[in-house]
Amino acid sequence: MKYLLLALSLVCSVFTSFSHNVELKKGFVQALVSDQLTEPTSLAFANDGRIFITERAGTVRIIENNQLLDEPFLNVETDLAGERGLSSILLDPNFDINGFVYIYYTVPELDFNRLSRFKANGNRVIPGSETILLELDKMNGIFHNGGAMRFASDGTIFLAVGDGLAHDKAQTLDNLLGKMLRLNSDGTIPQDNPYYNELEGKFRAIYSYGLRNSFTFDLNPETDQILANDVGLVTWEEVNDILPKKNYGWPIIEGPLNGQTPPENYKDPVFATPHEHGECAIVGGAFYQPEQVNFPKEYVGKYIFSDYCTGLFRVIDSEGNLQDTLLVGADFVSNLTTSPDGYLYYASFSEVELWRVSYIGEGQPFISKQPKDVLAVVGENASFGIEDFGNQPIDYKWYKNNVEIAGATEATINLSNVQLSDSAATFHCV
Repeated sequence: MKYLLLALSLVCSVFTSFSHNVELKKGFVQALVSDQLTEPTSLAFANDGRIFITERAGTVRIIENNQLLDEPFLNVETDLAGERGLSSILLDPNFDINGFVYIYYTVPELDFNRLSRFKANGNRVIPGSETILLELDKMNGIFHNGGAMRFASDGTIFLAVGDGLAHDKAQTLDNLLGKMLRLNSDGTIPQDNPYYNELEGKFRAIYSYGLRNSFTFDLNPETDQILANDVGLVTWEEVNDILPKKNYGWPIIEGPLNGQTPPENYKDPVFATPHEHGECAIVGGAFYQPEQVNFPKEYVGKYIFSDYCTGLFRVIDSEGNLQDTLLVGADFVSNLTTSPDGYLYYASFSEVELWRVSYIGEGQPFISKQPKDVLAVVGENASFGIEDFGNQPIDYKWYKNNVEIAGATEATINLSNVQLSDSAATFHCV
């Protein structure tokens, strides 16, 4: 049996909504970066453009020059029960010099999460370089791990920790569950932490409390404001403005205060949305404050967050006022992050994909998903297709080896009865 490889390159294309049922605000488009990930949970950007991506099973992958590298950066053993696993990654502000990478994962068989620091050597971690910085308290169950991390401008690390299904512990200061923590980059605790003189040991790391499961949050690099998403139970999803010593109410209060007696130091969410239209979990959040702006200027300084079930991306200002809806219909988003060059990246947990959202202006043609080369059996069929954006109507022309193919005027082209003479042919669409 003989095989042939049909190669395809594309020149240009266009817009509407596409097969993933994603709809973006006019002028915005998205492009597929990778569809070869496995349960991606978080991502971080190096100054040289590399993207570091965590996969829940314990692997850190790297995308370099828009290609997912075959060899992983790091493999760590982790517990995969429920929501457990490798949850988050953070690159040191001086990563270019010191190579430090911070990882948050569940320790196998011990029922607690750990923050560790590793050292990179190029695209691989240095074997044996793990330094354990903090071990969290034992959890009651296999859900609510938290794990998001961000550096503040003073070089300290903020770390969000879920309640581990030990709901009541979110309201007490004798454990680290259901908290926002603040640490030095070496794992020591800053002496200006709000509870440093009141508590002992690792509990001095507590910055604020009363959180259920802040799986994602972001820190504005210009103002150091922290907006943290808190996944709700059955009624509300929250965005909280994280401030020292504040209590965000869980499990006494879910959503905005509504007749309950608030606990001491209570602070209402700056934004809360009920589960009225299919919302289920607020699990992606990013300030749009990049070094290089790609979006329209009205998005600068705003906070973009997503819902896991609806794929709805909302935009609020620093005070929680709803500004816009950017996107709807994304599949099971587990994380979203702004890149230094001004794009918004989001990871699709179950669809094993990473997407990049950019702004190109209204109506301009843009390819969102390129086809791949096809390996086909002689005598059988092969097909190529594109996913695209742009104002209707859209016309397509397909070419084989730069010669127009008569009648090929759709976004997909089907080739029947391929022959050896087709091997290595190049197809493109205009």
